[in-house]
Amino acid sequence: MLRVQNIMSKQIYICHDFTRNQKMFNLSKNFKSIIKKKFRNINFVEYKKGSKKIKMCQIYWGDLISENRVSNLKNLQWIHLASSGIDKLNNIGIKSIKVSNSKGIMTEAVSNTVISYIFYFTRGIGHLINLRNKKKLDRVNFNKNFDELKILSDCSFLIFGNGSISKEMVKFLKTFSKNVSVVSKRETLKIKKKSKLKLNNFDFIINLLPKNNFLVNFFDYNFFKLMNKKSYFINVGRGDAVNEEKLYTALKQKIIKGAAIDVFKEEPLKKTNKLLKLKNCFISPHTAGWYKSYWSHQTNLFMYNLNCFMKKKKFKNQIYNVN
Repeated sequence: MLRVQNIMSKQIYICHDFTRNQKMFNLSKNFKSIIKKKFRNINFVEYKKGSKKIKMCQIYWGDLISENRVSNLKNLQWIHLASSGIDKLNNIGIKSIKVSNSKGIMTEAVSNTVISYIFYFTRGIGHLINLRNKKKLDRVNFNKNFDELKILSDCSFLIFGNGSISKEMVKFLKTFSKNVSVVSKRETLKIKKKSKLKLNNFDFIINLLPKNNFLVNFFDYNFFKLMNKKSYFINVGRGDAVNEEKLYTALKQKIIKGAAIDVFKEEPLKKTNKLLKLKNCFISPHTAGWYKSYWSHQTNLFMYNLNCFMKKKKFKNQIYNVN
């Protein structure tokens, strides 16, 4: 456990927005008590517009930061983001405010989820579920899907993005497959003609790219046309990197075999979204990074940085040049 020494006696007010009815976004009393036990001078303040208490807060901890919230937090000195993305901080005037994020906390969960998507397709999981629902679950019916069954050593993978999740994915996939390639964000931004991309050599193309305005709709119809007709597309990066209308067309016309999508341009996903109608598109509601022990990891990181804040030391995962 984290040892805290020479903690200042000054009262510290932490504004948070972890009050939603989902366990992933709810700071329980248990974890609050763990923090208070280590830091006696801590006060938690739930973010409420117009509240007088939020004006006293020196710290914001959450993932719903906005220009409006920053302006309401008059005494704000440090922002700790509960996610790795920092795109919400762009152009909201926080040059004098220190920032840290939760990079790495969801790495294993997201990479595990991507691997589960891969197995969903290669091991015929979707077909098995469909047969069970139709009460036709037997070898004779499953045999119809035999030619779709693959092992990882027979598959090739192309990953867009070279962050911590990508490194974790590559490490796992290379224990089975000799054909794993990575395109970094910098390399992706340099791509001017997608027609030069040799995408038809890969069974799986996986997007792990972070938010970037120059990559909006990067994965479009022209991109999918270059893919192998028996290949799969997976997106756990950013929703706006994919042209959803063109992805729907590519799946509907069987230009690609299937897709697994966790992030969307508009969330929560509308029930009218056409991708929900497709049997060859597996969808999850932006939950790739969820796991039971998340709050234990998040709390430990926050306490480490809280100690740094009080001692005026460098944060873990400190972000520079936000604006």
